[in-house]
Amino acid sequence: MNRLLFLCLAISAILHLATPAAVHASRPYAPQTPNPLTEQWRWRSYDELKGRGLSALTQSADGAMWFGVDAGVLRYDGDTWTEFTPEDGVLGAPVLHVLGTADGVVYAGSRRGISRYRDGSWVPVHPGGSVLPWPVNGLHAGPDGTVWVATDWGALRLRDGVMTLYTSDDVAAALSILAPELALVIVPGVDLLWGEGIGTAVVRGDHIPGHGGSSWTVWRLSPDGPGDRAGLQVGDVIIDIDGEGSTDVVDGPAGTSVRVTALRAGLPEELHFEMIRRPVPGGYEPLHVWEVLEQEDGALWFGLRSGQLLQSSGAAADLTWYTHDGDGGLQAWRMATTDAGS
Repeated sequence: MNRLLFLCLAISAILHLATPAAVHASRPYAPQTPNPLTEQWRWRSYDELKGRGLSALTQSADGAMWFGVDAGVLRYDGDTWTEFTPEDGVLGAPVLHVLGTADGVVYAGSRRGISRYRDGSWVPVHPGGSVLPWPVNGLHAGPDGTVWVATDWGALRLRDGVMTLYTSDDVAAALSILAPELALVIVPGVDLLWGEGIGTAVVRGDHIPGHGGSSWTVWRLSPDGPGDRAGLQVGDVIIDIDGEGSTDVVDGPAGTSVRVTALRAGLPEELHFEMIRRPVPGGYEPLHVWEVLEQEDGALWFGLRSGQLLQSSGAAADLTWYTHDGDGGLQAWRMATTDAGS
């Protein structure tokens, strides 16, 4: 009996010692941690941004946050909010895009153009003192510190104090007159037909005080088209159409009349043009760039408003088209690259 009791106690002790180890081996400890993105206490809102028309944000090299808003740019360093407007040197408002770079510079983009913040002050980068509109659609920092600006005129590269615009033949012809200081690289554009209208291509500009809504700068005219025959010139700024304020709807059914009011550099008075819309043969080649991406190997990607992508291996001569097969095309609003290069 004692031997049997001893044996039972021994087996029980062995099982008691073995069981925790077995359980531990089959169910390793897995700590449970909450998802920080779902913890409400980690989030806060800023009254300073409410109702300000926030369009973009970035972080500068010193850790400060920058915001593009209707009035210009807001900076927040974790303690103090500072506002910068066109009176402080910001080129145009609202500011739709902001970019902080590794060297501590902050760039801001508006429909008016590009400005830069460095050493405590804002200065215009482009178009400088010119009234030429330069609508900014996106800002991108390349691997080597190059800044790329997606614009309605093409893709503008800022590197070592030199500005180079990648654009089409037709846009380059206009800018050789309107912005001769730019270095130009010709890339394939998008063939568009003039259709029915006045044969006039425009780029949207800022509001001109005292002249209603937005303005539109003429950059190309169809030879012998209604606009050309009426006397419009490249560089004229359209401020009113048919007495209803400025609009981009200059085209319309053939046979209809249109009255265009414009400003011309060097002339104090408004100019008025009467035209009859008609079918305009031929076409033109714009390059409205929505987004730019430069990869580590120097390959460039331009996303176009027309629903196409331009891609090169790094040399402008190698640019080739990539077109989406969908009915509406590929609207490349934003692009990104992975560490693997895709």
